[in-house]
Amino acid sequence: MIGTNSTILPGVTIGNKAVVAAGTVVHKDVAPGTFVAGNPMRIIFTNEEMIERNQKDMFLSKGK
Repeated sequence: MIGTNSTILPGVTIGNKAVVAAGTVVHKDVAPGTFVAGNPMRIIFTNEEMIERNQKDMFLSKGK
């Protein structure tokens, strides 16, 4: 997914299931399953990190 007003520079590859936040300037390749944002672009998290966080949150919230 590519957010509005993002700029993808020539020669850059965006991997499967990657997310580019709105307004991001993508100046280098984005690995599959990575969430990037900003100008300059930086990695915010990977899908694996988000799944791990969600599982941890679900585990901690059980029984409340």
